[in-house]
Amino acid sequence: MQEQLLNTGRNALVNALITNTPINITKLHISAIPNITLDPAATDVVGGIVYSSSSGNIFADVINSNELRILVKLDQTIGSFLIGNVVLFLDDGTPFMSGSITTAVQKLVQNLPSEVGNIVTLNMTLTYTNVTTAVNVTILNPLYATLPFITDTNALPIAGFAAYDVYNVQNDVRSGRPVIVFRRASDNTWWSSPIVDPYDSADFGLVVLDGGVLQDNMLTAPTRIVGGALYSPPLITRNIDFGQYTGPAPTTNRDFGTYT
Repeated sequence: MQEQLLNTGRNALVNALITNTPINITKLHISAIPNITLDPAATDVVGGIVYSSSSGNIFADVINSNELRILVKLDQTIGSFLIGNVVLFLDDGTPFMSGSITTAVQKLVQNLPSEVGNIVTLNMTLTYTNVTTAVNVTILNPLYATLPFITDTNALPIAGFAAYDVYNVQNDVRSGRPVIVFRRASDNTWWSSPIVDPYDSADFGLVVLDGGVLQDNMLTAPTRIVGGALYSPPLITRNIDFGQYTGPAPTTNRDFGTYT
């Protein structure tokens, strides 16, 4: 995404640093028109507003004292519309920052059972001297690198209608182990890998617990392996030529041993 600090936003940053009064970024507008020329004098999105919000969508990730990553997260309850360009506003309505996507992105709302919806995150980077002092990041939801948390596998949603592709499941009810469960996009089935040992253990490794539908193909006694994958060699069949037999007709079965 291309982004532009607006003139009114720059003035607000300057005033915040002078008065030691951090600003609050709380509102946004979205338009469906993509690939616009960003104008620092803009006061709103280009084109009609297809979505607006005053809270709950804006997250912050502090990179350093002069750089702040602002993310707009649109979950599966929001939609449906195209995302082309966006403007962020301060809590008093001051236009602060704009952004534009080269090609419009489709935002779909969840409408079960026919539509599972999608989650879209817009990433905007704000670079300005001492920006983390000027912006009140404490009111923005902090960004943590965590997975959706579920207590046990009984709480997993149906794979085809789940909001997320990966889940941190604290207990697989069949094995009693914590597992990471992920959705295979090709057929919308849950696949999982349990964590057998603590990360700092010398025996740390992953095993394949399941294949396909979560309730099927469970390995009741999973084998610890080193490389993070369980490999079962295929059964190999070979035609073996033992030469031409010219003796009498055999009357007993002959054991030729094991072919390796």
